[in-house]
Amino acid sequence: MRRATSALAASAIAALVAAWPSAVLAQDRSLATPDDMFLVVGVTILALLAVLVGAGVGYLYRRETNLDWDFQRPDEPYEDDH
Repeated sequence: MRRATSALAASAIAALVAAWPSAVLAQDRSLATPDDMFLVVGVTILALLAVLVGAGVGYLYRRETNLDWDFQRPDEPYEDDH
């Protein structure tokens, strides 16, 4: 676990070091944020939440009404003695 954590930290540091020149150079050439940026971000977040809520309600409805499709389930249970 410790090796994985240190490898992840080293990867993150290497990525930041590699991206640093691009980030510094891009400050002078970056576009200004538009006036309606917060409206667009808000509507996007609300749309994503609506999709997730709709999918959740559909999943709960399917589970409560037992609308399961038996695709790739065995016809009869496997036996342990063969």
